[in-house]
Amino acid sequence: MTHSDHGPGITIPPPLIYLIGFLFAYVMNRFYQIPVVGPPLSIVLALLAVTPSAVLGLWSMLEFWRARTNPLPHKPSSSLVIVGPYRVTRNPMYVSLALFYISFGFLLSIAWAFVVLPAVIFIVNMYVIRREESYLESKFGEQYRAYKKQVRRWL
Repeated sequence: MTHSDHGPGITIPPPLIYLIGFLFAYVMNRFYQIPVVGPPLSIVLALLAVTPSAVLGLWSMLEFWRARTNPLPHKPSSSLVIVGPYRVTRNPMYVSLALFYISFGFLLSIAWAFVVLPAVIFIVNMYVIRREESYLESKFGEQYRAYKKQVRRWL
């Protein structure tokens, strides 16, 4: 059975990676708090992050629905989605999750969230995105390689 018949082989859902990172930051915050902005600025910053997160996440899911393909990274893809937010970033759902994570960092005043976020993004890059890219390249070939040349991985 080929790689492309069963999806990219991702067993840990990407939202769980973000959640584990945030929980680690939360625990670190319980032991040692780093000063961060408080209300009302923290609420404004949280809203400024969660709003584009919601729009980007929902728009991304809508494009998968329109293409009649599965958005779950552990499932096979039936088509390559390169429209909508996918014209700007190859990973709008992960950008959305990062913005959602940031919004909770502000909302709960957990500066550790911002310290941990680069590690979370590194893990998502190494464990999820690289596998997805390998899978999509093996399944869609030149079409995906051309897309990769035109659109950045993140922003």
